[in-house]
Amino acid sequence: MTEPTIIPQAPANKARCRPVRPCRVKIGALATAAILLCAAIAWRQISIPEFSDPYAAMLFDRSGVLLSASVAADGRFDALTCHLGKAEPLPPGPTPFPRLAPHLLESLRTGQISPGSNPEAESEMTSPRFKTTLDGGLQRQAAAVINRHHRMLAQNGIHNMAALILNSQTGQVLAYVGNVADNGGTAMAHGNQVDVIVAPRSTGSILKPFLYAALLDTGEMLPRQLVADIPTRIAGFMPQNYTRTYQGAVPAAMALSRSLNVPAVRMLRQFGVDRFQRQLNRLGMTTLNRPAGDYGLSLILGGAEGRLWDITGMYAGLVRIAGDGLFGRPAFFPPIVLGTLDDGTTAPGSTPLSVTGNRPPLEAAACWLTLQAMIAVTRPEADGQWRSFSSSRPVAWKTGTSYGFRDGWAVGVTPAYAVGVWAGNADGEGRPGLTGLTAAAPVMFDLFGLVSDSPRWVRPAEMVEIDVCAKSGHRAGPACADRRSEWVPLQGRRAAACPYCRVITVDTARRWQVHARCEPMSNIQQISRFSLPPAMAWFYRQGRPDYNPPPYRPDCFSMMGEPGEALMSLVSPGSNGIIYIPVELDSRRGRVVFEAAHRHPGTTIFWHLDGTYMGMTRDIHHMSLAPSPGDHRITLVDADGASIQQTFTVLADQRDELAH
Repeated sequence: MTEPTIIPQAPANKARCRPVRPCRVKIGALATAAILLCAAIAWRQISIPEFSDPYAAMLFDRSGVLLSASVAADGRFDALTCHLGKAEPLPPGPTPFPRLAPHLLESLRTGQISPGSNPEAESEMTSPRFKTTLDGGLQRQAAAVINRHHRMLAQNGIHNMAALILNSQTGQVLAYVGNVADNGGTAMAHGNQVDVIVAPRSTGSILKPFLYAALLDTGEMLPRQLVADIPTRIAGFMPQNYTRTYQGAVPAAMALSRSLNVPAVRMLRQFGVDRFQRQLNRLGMTTLNRPAGDYGLSLILGGAEGRLWDITGMYAGLVRIAGDGLFGRPAFFPPIVLGTLDDGTTAPGSTPLSVTGNRPPLEAAACWLTLQAMIAVTRPEADGQWRSFSSSRPVAWKTGTSYGFRDGWAVGVTPAYAVGVWAGNADGEGRPGLTGLTAAAPVMFDLFGLVSDSPRWVRPAEMVEIDVCAKSGHRAGPACADRRSEWVPLQGRRAAACPYCRVITVDTARRWQVHARCEPMSNIQQISRFSLPPAMAWFYRQGRPDYNPPPYRPDCFSMMGEPGEALMSLVSPGSNGIIYIPVELDSRRGRVVFEAAHRHPGTTIFWHLDGTYMGMTRDIHHMSLAPSPGDHRITLVDADGASIQQTFTVLADQRDELAH
């Protein structure tokens, strides 16, 4: 019998299968039912049905009717052969197409991740084909981890999650899970079709490491330099730490590892918002498209939006520059998701392009020190004791939580891998407990468990060892008695000297500060003492009982007017502060609490507002006042006559204006 040529004809509107060329079928290699089917198709007795889920049943039913009614009647096959063919087991239906990375495919197709044009795409296809850098096994495992955690988080109304795994050194994307899977259609109602990896979301605190690295890189800050952590109000903006507490002064590296908001805002004010925005753009952030003034100091606390795609790539850049230094390799570039085509040519968009110019935006030393500070972050849940196990790997990581608990971020890096995770709701709904630490970080560490161990962190060569003050972390000054050596970036040699250590005069018992006008010179000694400004000292002392600089002896208070010596300060509001006091629901004017700090515990402070005596405080200096709209002057006088003055402005409430 002549071998028939089978030409399947898929319906034009059903593009699930690629068209194939005519092929020759070797009859001897086929089962009886397959031979009958091939013959029937070749002789135009039946046509291939549309491909659908019940494909096998439809095919058997149609061929069975044909074999009984047409083929057998024509005498080409005897009745026994037809009967045996119909009795054979049904063949399996068509294998479903794999959907390992549907969000990535859609983002490539729509240009959210631009691949460039692909000339190798077949003309018959309506979409180009993409050969990616994804690791198929890791992609499946990562998707399983995301879906497992999603089932738990969904009980709290957290319905969406995304994850990205990169090779830190090459920037290649190894796993891309743009959202949770559609489990029986239930996730579709919560926007699981949205590719959250490329969707701009509020960044929370996830950008803090880049500010810390920038300050280290320019020599404006050293790793353990004390940063003020006190109530701060800047042009009406009053940041607060997550714990609603203050430590007075905290080392910069600890402020980063604990993600303290107040020190971060003060650091950004020092560095400059416009300058920091330009730095983020150089590092690869593509969503900062408004003027710096629109973001303000809230830029460091989630006042801007970022993409998991960009931010994970930026963290991977920190690893590359920390390990490669200044040896010419591009450091910061977008993640690479396209590999090579079947003919060996490089797919468009897969070549890393440096966005940094001749000089990288950050030097290796600053990046390495930043990563070391991030390793010290306390891990969640069972991972909290990771240092106790020799098999554990150091992961430099950071979390972020947006205002209103709408976005939870966690991004971590090792010398070999970078893992970014976002958790939240695609529609922006906030949920209690939706934080980077509780929702995203556990997922990130589970994803790190899928990849192999990494090489160890290696300190870069371009660092220098200098003497720093053991108390303040600043570059050691002449009055710093307690010093230690510390590795810092080369620019750290130009850092400011310690402003908190100074030489003071005390009595022979070293109990009181004295001076020559109240104590004979023979009874005076000079010592070096670490002493913070009053506002910082007030909060710093609460957690450090050992901080107890000798106070002035009561009869030596005439010393208080000397330059550089401040006995009292107004903590809140700040100098020339602007205050908004809302009207209460019962139409009464609201009140604001003023807070002062004095170097000597137990001192009495007398409060005056615009020359009118308002009251006195002792020990804890808080005063509740209700100033009217407009400009005011507040005066504080202590029991020994020392005084400070400060101006502030109270904004008018709209209801006040309507009432007048």
